[in-house]
Amino acid sequence: MADGVASIGTEIFRRTREGSTRQDGTASTGTNRSVQSVSANAMVHYREKFTQLLHDRELNLELDRGKHDNLLFRRTSMLLCVPLFGASRGVGFKWAQGMSEDGVPTCIPSLGASLVLLPILLTLLAWRHGPAAVKQCASRKYLKMALGGSFNGLAKCLAFASIRSLSPVMQDVLMQSGMLFLLVINTVFLQRMPKSTTCIVTVLVIALASLFVLVSQGDAAQGWRFEAVGIIYGLGAALCEVSGDALIEYAAMSCEEKTDDSSAEVLRVLVMNEIWKLPVTVASCFFFDSKYIWSASPTGWASYLLVGGVLPLCLHVGFGNLCIALYGSVRVNLAASLRVLLIYACEVFVLRLTALDGKLVLILVSLVAALVLNIMIDKDTMDAHVRGELETLKVCREASESLLEPSLGPLPDSSKKPAPVPTTPATIGASVAVSV
Repeated sequence: MADGVASIGTEIFRRTREGSTRQDGTASTGTNRSVQSVSANAMVHYREKFTQLLHDRELNLELDRGKHDNLLFRRTSMLLCVPLFGASRGVGFKWAQGMSEDGVPTCIPSLGASLVLLPILLTLLAWRHGPAAVKQCASRKYLKMALGGSFNGLAKCLAFASIRSLSPVMQDVLMQSGMLFLLVINTVFLQRMPKSTTCIVTVLVIALASLFVLVSQGDAAQGWRFEAVGIIYGLGAALCEVSGDALIEYAAMSCEEKTDDSSAEVLRVLVMNEIWKLPVTVASCFFFDSKYIWSASPTGWASYLLVGGVLPLCLHVGFGNLCIALYGSVRVNLAASLRVLLIYACEVFVLRLTALDGKLVLILVSLVAALVLNIMIDKDTMDAHVRGELETLKVCREASESLLEPSLGPLPDSSKKPAPVPTTPATIGASVAVSV
């Protein structure tokens, strides 16, 4: 559309110059009325077409702005569910650990979640795209998900191991440190430079999370433990999770570039991610949960683990990975920062693990404000782009309307009737004499 507007505008300028100059380059006095009339008709035609193109472009811009607002609302609504399901994972596991006298295993919840999600994703893929789409999961191109699935499986096991030693809110604060590593991965491997506002908000989120830890350490009333093993597990879970998220985004991005059926490709990526999670999860079960695997009576913890560990993890993994494939890992991890606020509220009012602290609440509210500011900047950027292009189109319209007037004068008014032709003999004779 923009190329068409530019070419018509150039043609208007060229024809105007041709109609207003002689061959020697001097200005025309307008004696050649026939050439000027033809040029005027052509210029009127081009100006009308140019004006129509400008009008169509303005309508398209307004429609695009409405579509972008709807997309932003839908994306924000889906991303807000990510911290909600993520908070239920940590809080549910801590609740199950407190309810069971023998404790709960660390890696079995991740294994159970994969065994629940895998048949659901396969059924959804076969129902929407047919059995042939399921058979394509055996393609070699999905071998690249082996590393991503392994990272994701290990991240969930290390996260639960960290929660056993730390409180859920402290473990989630450690998870925020992985966002800096995620920005580096997106820049180096995905060849996608993050926006400056995204970098600023990411650094601000990490700074607020660090401040949260420092303030909570100085308050003895919180009663939080800081064990070295839990901190190491938490940092390892953060690095593994952002690495797995980036690989899911890379797989979904490359699939969309190669095929038109992007929906089936995204589902296949999610299926293969769950399949490749199984080997490392099973190995972690033998390493962390050997006592529970050989337990003769799992009835003491199985029900609590199902309610507090498996079901929340299914929601967190299934919905989170889908949002990563659709909207990108950086947006999802920024939205997931709200888990800190939700988990802290659950620790205070539901689990009763700590007391309410006004300073910590103020820090978490500042974190929420930073994320809301990022959303507002994203919307204002699109609105400013649309407003700037509309102003440019307005200038082009005014220039096209004033371009013809200096050389051709105002357009004739079709509503006025032409002057009557004289029919008296004297007038006829005079006109014949003039013509001779």
